[in-house]
Amino acid sequence: MLDVGCGIGKVCAVGALCTQATWYGVEQHESLALVAESLSRELGVAARTRFIYGDAFALDWRDFDAFYFYNPFEPPLFGHVADSPPQPHDGQTQAERAKDRLASLRPQTRVVTYNGLGDTMPNTFELVRQERARRGLDLVLWIKRSNG
Repeated sequence: MLDVGCGIGKVCAVGALCTQATWYGVEQHESLALVAESLSRELGVAARTRFIYGDAFALDWRDFDAFYFYNPFEPPLFGHVADSPPQPHDGQTQAERAKDRLASLRPQTRVVTYNGLGDTMPNTFELVRQERARRGLDLVLWIKRSNG
């Protein structure tokens, strides 16, 4: 599982507490990635969590079969994070780049979005389950059915 824009690593930490899987998070703000590492150590799950400080698009997404997105390309809602986020590439927004990257993944790849991806999902993904988590925010499971 790769949590794109993992922030302080809550999803990875909880996932590691609830399963035996290894959970990966990538965060473009170094200060948040450092907090994520500290949190996983405090919770005793550092052996099953990995946090990467950097650009999610520098990773090979084919190494993962599941993804989690919660506003990964938005600035923090509260406070200021000193690190500068990566700029758009070749005129595409980060959400458009994520959509293109997801479209290239193998069938059966799972994606969970909370409050959307920032763009529509590729048409090769099927909406499998949708739950209203709170006013206006949906938790959605998508599974890639074909390569198009």
